[in-house]
Formats: sequence, structure tokens, C-alpha cells
Amino acid sequence: MDLPYLRDMNTMKKSLIVSLLLISSAGFLGISAKYFPGAHVYGFAQAVDSSVIETQNVQDTIAGWGPESQQLAAQMIKKYGNPQEITPSMIIWYNNGVWEKTVVYKQAMEHDFPVQHNDLLEQTIVYRLPIDHIADVTTFDGSLTFRRTSGELSSAGNSEAMNFLALNLANDIVTHNKTVVQARTEFTNDETSLIAHQQPDYALGLRFAVSPTDNADPDAPTM
Repeated sequence: MDLPYLRDMNTMKKSLIVSLLLISSAGFLGISAKYFPGAHVYGFAQAVDSSVIETQNVQDTIAGWGPESQQLAAQMIKKYGNPQEITPSMIIWYNNGVWEKTVVYKQAMEHDFPVQHNDLLEQTIVYRLPIDHIADVTTFDGSLTFRRTSGELSSAGNSEAMNFLALNLANDIVTHNKTVVQARTEFTNDETSLIAHQQPDYALGLRFAVSPTDNADPDAPTM
């Protein structure tokens, strides 16, 4: 038997269920928009724009850092844009400019050559450093780090200019254009110029070509 009032009740139930689903979805989307600014809504799906999240998070991350770290972070963001990785202790860029990687650290490492400063900015290039020159390069500057297996040479300093300077002088040592003593002397002279707000050529950029090829050296098995 077809009873009209039963049909009406079923219709009302269906309408109520749809309304509840719409209210729930709207609430979910509202929460998503509140806690994930920059999220874009496609139907009921959420596509989070990670660069927007990153921009907001980086400011929160560096808010508790020291003034020197914050200043370096701001300089790198202005020059290279948002970092690709953020942790409580560092922010990281990959393949930015001539660099394979750039890292700004929260925690400083004190370094006294050529003048007392804090190593807070580490920048890495692809570089094959001959084994017989490793000792000379690290004797020249203790903040230069070579990773033979991955073929990467890194410089840590208090500015990008200082890192350019250190890497250019290290390359001069490798190419026999300077001795360790000569490189340390020029580093001292050029850093004096930087402090005086002058820009020596060696601090303006890399003065040698960075090989785009893989410079990794996985060594050889012995067993």
C-alpha cells in the first residue's frame, strides 16, 4: 500500500541527512581554512600550498633565534626565497644560485680566523678536491669541510661574502696559485676590507666554474 505520508517522511529523512552532511563538510572546511591558510578547496578535497605554509612557519621558527641568525635568515630569504626545509635548529635551501645547499643555523660555532666571528651560514658547492690537497685546504681554514664521498666542499662563515672568499682562496690553493700562508694572508686582508664595507673581488662570487657533473667519489670496496 502506497501511503503518501510515508513518502513524505522518507523525503524529509533524506533531506535531513543531506543537510547534516553539508553542515559537517562546511565545518571541516572551515577548520581546514583556519589551521591551514593557503589551502585550496576542490570539492571537498584540500590541496595545501606548501610554500604558503612554509612562509608562515619560517617566521615562527626563527622568532626565538639570536639576532645574527635572524638577520642571516632574512638576507637569504630576500635573495633566494623561501627555504625548502625548516627545523627548529636550521633552515635549508637546495640548488640556490651557485650553491648546492645553503644552511642558516640557530646555534653559532665560534671561529677566530681571520677575526673572531660566528659560523652561522654554511654553503656547499659540488667540487672534487684531490686527496693530496685536503690537508692544505683544511689547514688554510678550519671552517671548510670536504665530503669526498659526495664530492661536496662547504664553507661556514658569518656571511655569504665570507664563504665566497674562503672557497675562492681554497681553489687557489688547489690550483697552485697560492700557498696556504699566502691564502691566509689574503683572507685576512680581504676580511679587513669587508669589515670596512668594501667589496674585494674574491668576496663577490665564485671565481671558478663549478662543474655541473657528479664529483662523487664512492671509493672502492676492499672485501
